[in-house]
Amino acid sequence: MTLMKNIFFLSAISCLVLLLTAFPAQGQKNKKPAISLATISATVVDDERKPISNASIFVKEGASLIKTDAEGNFTAKATMDDQILIEAPGFQSILLPISEASKSTEIELTRLPFFMRESDGIHVPFGEFKKYRIPVAVTALNSEELMEFDTRQNVYDVLNGRVPGLFGSLNIRGGGDALVVVDGIPRPANTLNLMEVDQITVLRDLTSQMLYGAKAGQGVVLVTTKRGRSYKRTMNITAETGFQSAISYPEFLSSANYMELYNEARINDGEAPVYSQAQIANTRASTNPVLYPDQQYYTSDFLADNPRFQSVLVEGAGGNNVAQYYVNIGWNRVNGFLKYRDNEAQHSDRLNLRGNVDYQLNNWINLSLDGIAQLSFDKGPRYSGSDFWNLAATRLPNLSPLLIPINLLKDPGLINNATSVNGDFVLGGSTEFPNNPYGELQLNGFSNAIQRVAQINSGLSMDLKKITSGLTAKAGISFDLTNLYSTVQPDQYAVYQPVLVPGATGLDSLMFTKVGADLNRNDQDITSVDFSRRIGLFATLDYNRNFADRHDVSATLLGYRYQLSLNNVLQPQKDLHFGFRTNYMLDQKYIVELTTVLAGSPAFSKENRFALSPAIGLAWVLSREDFLVNNQTINFFKLRANFGVSKTDLNVPVSYLFQDLYNESGSYVYNNGTANNAIQLFAPGNPNLDWIKNREISIGFESMLFSNKIWLEAQYFNNKQSDLIVRRSNFYPDYYGGLIPYENYEAYGRNGIDLGLSLGINPEVSNTNLG
Repeated sequence: MTLMKNIFFLSAISCLVLLLTAFPAQGQKNKKPAISLATISATVVDDERKPISNASIFVKEGASLIKTDAEGNFTAKATMDDQILIEAPGFQSILLPISEASKSTEIELTRLPFFMRESDGIHVPFGEFKKYRIPVAVTALNSEELMEFDTRQNVYDVLNGRVPGLFGSLNIRGGGDALVVVDGIPRPANTLNLMEVDQITVLRDLTSQMLYGAKAGQGVVLVTTKRGRSYKRTMNITAETGFQSAISYPEFLSSANYMELYNEARINDGEAPVYSQAQIANTRASTNPVLYPDQQYYTSDFLADNPRFQSVLVEGAGGNNVAQYYVNIGWNRVNGFLKYRDNEAQHSDRLNLRGNVDYQLNNWINLSLDGIAQLSFDKGPRYSGSDFWNLAATRLPNLSPLLIPINLLKDPGLINNATSVNGDFVLGGSTEFPNNPYGELQLNGFSNAIQRVAQINSGLSMDLKKITSGLTAKAGISFDLTNLYSTVQPDQYAVYQPVLVPGATGLDSLMFTKVGADLNRNDQDITSVDFSRRIGLFATLDYNRNFADRHDVSATLLGYRYQLSLNNVLQPQKDLHFGFRTNYMLDQKYIVELTTVLAGSPAFSKENRFALSPAIGLAWVLSREDFLVNNQTINFFKLRANFGVSKTDLNVPVSYLFQDLYNESGSYVYNNGTANNAIQLFAPGNPNLDWIKNREISIGFESMLFSNKIWLEAQYFNNKQSDLIVRRSNFYPDYYGGLIPYENYEAYGRNGIDLGLSLGINPEVSNTNLG
């Protein structure tokens, strides 16, 4: 606990220092020197000296944005100590001092090769590559494109139908839910608002996933949040409101029809009918709704017609060459379809606050610090048993009346002690079925679930070019706290069961029996308390270099540590591994990527605690070859192949299976019956237990066709998992006590083909993705 406090304290101090130093200090009240203004009038051209229209010109640290005209011309004014940032799709952006730009009549931008543009950067584990040089199956989605359709989309929901080989939101190729990583650390992404997300990257091949170690055996979804950029200021405000509408609700039989069909079913089974014809006729005619109820639940008594939703999202970003910042504030409310407690709408509220700061300490050290706070409220009815939807779907229409007129209660004792509905009704029910749907929503109290999340990410990056050009080092630490609890007001309600009492004259009297008690409490209970704490640490040594304009080399050496502590779980989840990845590209045509991970796990004995996982990825960009370089139909074509074997401890059923396990069960009598012990051997240890093996082979291609308007990719994969840890059921005869150890026994495989299609790739055309 002392370590946790120290980490949190140091991170908080670092955050304060960065925020204070990220902005220029206020000067003394001396006379300010005169500001020298410069006027820049120039033409933005490409490397063939053709003008570039609609290029973006950022001046005054991004506070002013100017666009070039059809001839590529622009005019801007700025101070002499400012810098000018020029951007255009498909070109390398350029940052020029005003003193230099004011002397130029033409500013040339360098055209970038296809998929090597700035916008083509794809986040991969502990790095970023252009899509051109990635030899594995990776799908990247940018939030700006996704938000054109719906700003309220959940991070997981936007993946549906957009990623080849993805079942639902997280299941990649049927292997199970993928590991979700947010800003380099495994953590949930469902509370993020889409505006604060920069990119969502789905790593589908085993080779691309391995740097996240043993926990990445089922795929990885990387979520990277936005950061500020130098000399580019942005401010966006989005406010939205609307209505929701259910497509349809279930339609159930009326009571009379149900009773007839139920009788028919019993007769077909050779049994006597349950309901008499008089009961069915009285029910159909609504003779007495108390004795012959016919209740439907998907009605306006319980459900709102068009519940509303509202959201407000605000973001701002900017900075200079010393400090960059990104801030995001969001509020989202969604009303549910249920009415409860005097027709108050069931609703969920979520507040998000994020601040990402990058600060250049000197010319070779950069610091980063992120602070995130999330607060969620889910307010709705308190249920005694099943929720409303389950009751509405399973409760028979003739089970009992929902509401009973209070004037039918002849017993003054019942009337005086009854909690009425609008002064006219009491709730119907029985000893066997005491849960009344109306009572569950209106008279049973409420529940308010509250979730609080706090996250701190801090990082340090160093440029080690003094040692050798292209060498950098990074280190990061993250600390997450999540707290969840519910405040509950546990009111209670009574129901009244109608009973026909035979009279002396032959006429039956309708009497009522009270079941349960009415209770209105003014205090609240705290329930469903949950807590989690995450700590993540990593350090990388990176080398990126180009030799002779032919050889592109990238290498990453990684050390990674992660721990997740959960409430009421004695053993935290731990991950420790070391990794190495090298990517080599020759002539922008031939690509080789090698990945190796040495992972450790406490799930195995000391002899088997560490395991080595290798993988290789190959790619060949055929469109760079002479026979395709000028093809008018095929603009880009890349073949890729991958092979990898990873060791994982995912889905290990119990911890410490290599040791004898004991539990508390039954009673073992000893010492001539004078003593007993409830602790018994649960499973004998298996010291030879080893890692689960995951082997995958994949071959595929990706292509751009017809003037970059169609993106088509396909991939065949063959995956086999072996040495799965199971406990066989028929290993020893029962007279040995049934003590069966866990062992590496089962295996299964899956194979298939991923297909992906995107239409409208050009920046001027909106994209449609199918996967």
